[in-house]
Amino acid sequence: MTPSPLHPAASPLPPLSRRTLIALAALTAGSLAACSSKPPRPSIGGEQLIGSVARTAVPVLRAPDLASAVAACDTLGATALSAQLADGAHSNALVSPASLGLSLAAAALGATDPAAQGINTGLGCADEATRNTTWSAIQNALLAYDGDPSSFDLSAKAPEKPLLHVAYQLLVIAEEGQSTVNQDFIDGVGQWFSADLRRSTPAQARAVLDAWAKLHTGGLIEKSAITRMDPGFVVQNAVLFAARWKTMFEESSTHDQDFTLPDGAVVQVPMMHQSAHMTCTMGSSGASGWKVLRVPYSEGFALDIILPDAGTLPESLPADTWARATALLDEATSEGIEPDVKLALPRIDVTTPGGGFDVLAVLAPLGIDAVPMGRAGEGCVTSEYRQQVRLLIQEDGAKAAALSEQKGLAMAPAPGETTDFIVDHPYAMRLRDLSTGLSLFEAIINDPRG
Repeated sequence: MTPSPLHPAASPLPPLSRRTLIALAALTAGSLAACSSKPPRPSIGGEQLIGSVARTAVPVLRAPDLASAVAACDTLGATALSAQLADGAHSNALVSPASLGLSLAAAALGATDPAAQGINTGLGCADEATRNTTWSAIQNALLAYDGDPSSFDLSAKAPEKPLLHVAYQLLVIAEEGQSTVNQDFIDGVGQWFSADLRRSTPAQARAVLDAWAKLHTGGLIEKSAITRMDPGFVVQNAVLFAARWKTMFEESSTHDQDFTLPDGAVVQVPMMHQSAHMTCTMGSSGASGWKVLRVPYSEGFALDIILPDAGTLPESLPADTWARATALLDEATSEGIEPDVKLALPRIDVTTPGGGFDVLAVLAPLGIDAVPMGRAGEGCVTSEYRQQVRLLIQEDGAKAAALSEQKGLAMAPAPGETTDFIVDHPYAMRLRDLSTGLSLFEAIINDPRG
């Protein structure tokens, strides 16, 4: 395939090895907070490039396979959580389904044969045109709450108006006078996902990737997880989120309380408390019963919590539990089932272990092969794909960060007027964008202490 005529290169560039490595990265972060002033954005470094195709802005109403894409994203999230818990150690598990979906949609533009590789169907779409339109529309829908990531201040309260920022960067990594990146791929990422385009040498690439990651995750993720700076390219996708609860937790009401771990041990954790009208109901998956609660943010988003019956771990619930719980909550919301809920919820700051989890291992059982990347450049393959996640639930709101990186060489019984929802044993959470139904973050919390 013809090497890319990237600007501002002044002359044709010789190709690299057929085993040129690519790096595709998606960073997802939250905890953006309002700031009284907007400091100038720090320099990212590298050399800015100019794309040759204008952005195609697709409204969400034109997304042909939105429901299927959201369902596919749910599958990605559930599979990633299960993979992290497969060792039976009952640790916490975290994932950003949105980050996985958005990063995979960008990667698909460079895949050798996205249909044969299972990427189109894995993203809930029938073909390439539908996939591009649907996932670009999802990005545009999320941008309804866009804001400046440089205004992030971790010490400030979460903003009253939710803030959600989605961005991409494509970094071409090459020695001076060398590159082998196909223009169609560069143009596609720019056209469908408005990627920032940059170029750097291998020696500069680490600093460029780290700077972009730090900026677009508000500093919650300071470094790229890419370990090799081989010639090729990196696509980074950032999704940043912050929102205040509709009803705030009073810090004075937070106190240590018992929490039963999976092994039966009881520990003390800081437990937040509030009483408010919220959608709350109950359901079952097979022989497993659970309660489910929707905790709303100030607008546009909600945190859904599944609390299994005592003695049942969330990881043992059937795979369709999330779908059943979401359907029950949506039904209860439409019917106005909003009792006065006395909620006790652990305050948490949890993260995946260093290096995150292997996304290629998550994709393979789903029939998705993200390795061949021939349309991105001759001989390009994916060699690494990982995601790291951090999630904070605090009195003022929720704050979350994920870093996904791909590198290549029942009917619901109505509760009474008042109900208790005491989260004092392992539980699951899903942070959802209510306009699209997309899951931004999901977690199974077996130990709130992290």
